[in-house]
Amino acid sequence: MPKILFLDTWDVGYRNFTRLNNEFISKGFSTLLVHTGSYLKPQSYLEKSIDGLKIRDIAYYKTMFIKKVITIEKPDVVLILNLSFIFDRAIINLTKQAGIKSVFLAHGKLIDPDAALDGENNLNKTIKGKISRIFRKKNLLVLLNYVSSLKSYQRITKLFRTLSGTFINPAQFLTFPRYNNELDADLILLYTAKDRDLYVNHFHFPSSKVKVVGNPEISSFVNEPLLTETEIKRKYIGKETGDYALYLDDGLANVNMWMNDQWYEHLLEVKELARNSKMELVVKLHPRIGLQEHQRFFDENGIRAFGNVDFKNIIYYSKVVISHFSSTIIYALLYNKPILSPRWDLSTKFPLNYPPEIVSYCSTPVEFGNQLLSPQVNISAIKKYLMENDIDPEINSIKLIVDEISGIIL
Repeated sequence: MPKILFLDTWDVGYRNFTRLNNEFISKGFSTLLVHTGSYLKPQSYLEKSIDGLKIRDIAYYKTMFIKKVITIEKPDVVLILNLSFIFDRAIINLTKQAGIKSVFLAHGKLIDPDAALDGENNLNKTIKGKISRIFRKKNLLVLLNYVSSLKSYQRITKLFRTLSGTFINPAQFLTFPRYNNELDADLILLYTAKDRDLYVNHFHFPSSKVKVVGNPEISSFVNEPLLTETEIKRKYIGKETGDYALYLDDGLANVNMWMNDQWYEHLLEVKELARNSKMELVVKLHPRIGLQEHQRFFDENGIRAFGNVDFKNIIYYSKVVISHFSSTIIYALLYNKPILSPRWDLSTKFPLNYPPEIVSYCSTPVEFGNQLLSPQVNISAIKKYLMENDIDPEINSIKLIVDEISGIIL
């Protein structure tokens, strides 16, 4: 029986794996998710099961080293959701040494290739302006894992090269990698043709290893049952009638792009603009954002915020969707929703991940308020965008992913 080991940095993203799990099991695989959540804080469990997938924190193995996990579990293939961070480099090093296949599965649409250079430059400026974010306990543990993945004769030279590269061009060790042996996964699975263009032509990864498989979340998303409008509105706005604007949060406060106070001020402004348009504001928090940490702010200011939601239904019944650049905008486009993106004050330099024909980029609160009063939708432009980006809800991306991975080990 082939074995696949899913690796992640926390357990919040378990849905990226549970949506694949049944298809892997039907193909005869055994599956396991191991995460490193305890690098950030003590976990409430060592092992649990969600939707049939066994999940373990790395502390289950009484170690902080992913090398020990891989040695104990002896998987045939390792699946990761990032391919750029220092921790990812450690995993690729370890799988190569052990003769294990490695697969990178993107967990969202990537930046447009035309915007990649500007995005990289902006990220470098942001990080270099807050260099203290590099010196954290989690990053120390990651660095120790990286050192443990190196052969003894490589440790000084490769460690120096990686550390100096991180300080000189940190973006290349975050979301803008350049191909090298430490990022040489056996298979790279991406959502769209543009994502493939980014990896092959901008990041210079071997074209033979980069495959387009569509969006697996769309496959599960479109098959979710549709509930009644009164049920959804009662649950999310506390009444059975009335319109609401759905805010898809980008997690900016968690990654130190914004301070909490800046994020709060922004949400209050958006809430007031929505209220002027006779809409309630409903916030779907990014998985990185803990609801409890901000609950007092939401309660005191009458903002309805949620961590977990019925994603299909909350989008389906929304009047308008608001977000800066989130990959979840795609799901709103599937239902032809008007999308507004705030682009004033702190938001001016965020990347334009979507064309202006399908997302209204509002440079002032006045423009934003006018768009809320009369939201516009260009259905033909949305259809064109979905087609150009290989987004077809009729395609079973989950089966494609499992078949591609099966093909490299069976």
